[in-house]
Order: sequence, then C-alpha cells, then structure tokens
Amino acid sequence: MPLRIKWFSFGRLVTCLVLVFAIVRFGNVILSEFPSATKGDFYMTLPGGYAETLNPTLWNSPELVIPRMEVRQYFPESERDTARTYLHGPTQFLTLYPIVFLDSYAEIARLILVVYVALILFACWVISKSFDFVAEGDPVTRRLLIYGSTLLFYPLLQSLMQREFEVVILLALALTFWAAIYHRHIVLGGLMAYITWYKFLPVVFLPYLIARRWWKSIVAFTALSLVIIGLSEWLFGGISLFFNNHHFDSAATNQLTELASPAAFCSNWAQVDSAGTFASVRWGLCGLQARGYWIPLPFSYFALGGLTAFFGGLGFWGFEQNKQPSLETERWRRVWELSLVVLIYSTFFRGHYYYLSALTIPLIALLVRATSDAPIQKMRLALAVLAYALLGVFVLPISVLSAVFEVDVWRFYLEHQLYLLGEVLLLGLVLHEYVKLSFQVTPSEDRQVPATAEAHQT
Repeated sequence: MPLRIKWFSFGRLVTCLVLVFAIVRFGNVILSEFPSATKGDFYMTLPGGYAETLNPTLWNSPELVIPRMEVRQYFPESERDTARTYLHGPTQFLTLYPIVFLDSYAEIARLILVVYVALILFACWVISKSFDFVAEGDPVTRRLLIYGSTLLFYPLLQSLMQREFEVVILLALALTFWAAIYHRHIVLGGLMAYITWYKFLPVVFLPYLIARRWWKSIVAFTALSLVIIGLSEWLFGGISLFFNNHHFDSAATNQLTELASPAAFCSNWAQVDSAGTFASVRWGLCGLQARGYWIPLPFSYFALGGLTAFFGGLGFWGFEQNKQPSLETERWRRVWELSLVVLIYSTFFRGHYYYLSALTIPLIALLVRATSDAPIQKMRLALAVLAYALLGVFVLPISVLSAVFEVDVWRFYLEHQLYLLGEVLLLGLVLHEYVKLSFQVTPSEDRQVPATAEAHQT
C-alpha cells in the first residue's frame, strides 16, 4: 500500500507538470493561429461546388483561387470551367455545411479554430470517460495523463493549425471507443459509417463489425451510409461528384495497383519527398530505400502487413475460444481491436503527418494500461513513451528546436523516417497487448460476464 500511494503521488506530480506544459503549448498554438489563417489540405478542399449557388461571394473569393484551380486541373480542359467535384468524401461537407454562408477563408478559419478547440477538449473528456470504465488506478492521475498527452500531441496540433477535418475525426473515434466499451452497438455502427464516408479508406471498419458479428452495428452502418448518400444527392448534386477526385483514386485504386509492382511501389517517391508532409508506412519504407538502406520492396511492406494480420488473427482466435470473458477483459479487447483498425487505416495507406492524429487514442491506451496497476509497468511505460515521442516529437515549436539544433528539424524528422519507427513500434506494442490478453484467460479461469451486467449494458 505505501508503494501504491508513493507512485500515485509521484505520478500525479509528473502528469500535472505534463498537463501544465501541454496547456501552455496548446494555448500558444491558439493565440498564434487566431489572427492568421494557415492554409493546409482543408483549404484545398474549398469551396464546395454548392457554394456557387448558395454564396457567390465565397465562391468568387480571391482567397480561394488556388483550390478552385486545384480541383479543375483533374478535368479535361473543356470541362474545367464547369467542374464541380468535391475533394474527400461527403462527411466533411455535410458536417461543415454552414460555413458556406461565410464570405472568406479567413472567416472560416477563425470560426473553425474556436470550434475545433472545443471539440478537442470534448474528445479528451470522452476518452477519459471511456478509460474510467476500463482501467483501475488513480482516476485523477489518469485524467491528467489523458488531457496532457492529447493536448501535446503534435499531429493533432498540426491538424488544429491547418483546420484539418482530422480534429472532427478524432472526436468521432473517441466516441467510437466509448460506444464499443459501453456496448452501444447502434451508435458504434453509425460512427464507423460517419468516419468511413470521409475518406473511404476506413472501410476496414465494416469487416471488423462482421468478424465480431455485431449485427446491430452493421445495420446502423448501412442505414447511416444510405442517409449520407441521400443527403449528398440532395444537397450536392450526386454522390458521384465525391469519387471523381485524385484523393480517392490515388488512395484506393491506384495504390492497390502500385502495391503489386516493385517498380511502381516507390514510383511517386520523388513527388512525395518534395512535398515533405507524408508519413505513411509505405512512404517511410521508400524513404529508407532511397537513402541507401537495404529494404526489399514491396516485400517488406507485405511482410509487415502479413505479420500484422497473423498476430491480429492469432489474438482474435484466442479471444474466440473464450466465449464468456470477464467484463474487464472484453472491454480491453475492444480497445486493442479498435486501436489495430485505426493503426491500419491511418498508417498503411496514403497519409500525411497530421493523419496521425488518429493515433492519439491507441497511444493513450498504452499509457493508461502501463500505469493502471501498482507498481507501474516500467518497461511498458518506457516503450509507450518512446512511441509517443517518435510520433509526436515536436513538444516544442519547430522554430525553437531548429534554432537550438541549427538544423531544419522538420526536414530532418521526415528525411530520417523517424515517424516510421514510431508507427512500427506502436503497432508492435498494440499487437503484444492484444495477443497477450487473449491468452491470459481460459474458459475455466475467466470470470464470466454477469447476465445482469450484460443486460444493463445492452
């Protein structure tokens, strides 16, 4: 007992310091961004074609000349003046539909900054509620850890600075974990459909629902998908307008073709490298090969995917042998399974660095798991902190770090593929937790889910 009290006292002090630093860093981002309007990928999706009718002032805004040209370049020259496609799926445009009534990108950027700050804080609260239901230990320390690590995670800060929709997706993912842990299957299916119709790649959610045989979630997924398609037909002129864009084609169609060819696998590497923002497993492997490391491609990519599938399947099989797991075991199972799904769709395919915002929750899960018991699991915690550091290394502003080390720290980070080390380490840690948990219990040893508790959850 004294050891437990000592740990929590020390742990609470450390997490308090982390949270204070995170608040200062987070606040500095807000203050520096509010008068400005950083132009990222979200900016390049504006204005949606529906703006031409609803708000010609926004449609003709001089600020938005560049994104309008970006959209039109993917059409034949004869069609460019009438091109009205939408970059990304309909979820973004349905959610942010009201911004069409603002008259400039500067107004949009200021409004979204305020809204996104509120959404991030709400996401922290949802994550805290979820892990309060899963983990033991000091709840105050755990909440300090969750808020601090979230507000300090640089991919999320970059999403906030660039007003990327990944901030909304993080909240949707937080609610997804909450719905899974609290056994809200209808809500779970709807949230997964919402996320899927943003960029289409998270369609890996549906196979997961089928594998778990959560039929209510599948029905909800299908129903909300039909609603999204219907609203897109009504408000935007057709769901097909969301498929005729380079993001969907390159991410979902061309990439599948490129993966099958060693020559094509890294054919776009020079373009990606010059962009200086991509941070997926595929491009990380290409980057290592381009810098002289012996990386057999695409074999190593498929080998990593195969190992992920093997150990993920092994863990799933182990859980399936235990038809009545304990409540705690089942909840952690869902945390690790959703973490694997998020890791696969956010790192294995086309991805910018700020896409890694989605990894906030898997990282938090590892940190919470390592600090839930007393004494703390030092090796687990050290590896989780290392993964966090490799993925969200910029706890200080990049300009400050560059000045201190007299080098372009951002370029150094991407050129040396440090994010790839973090992605692989995080994937390995989550798989380890998942497989280990699946074989810790047997039908004879496991405390079964009480019927009354299951009925209460349902």
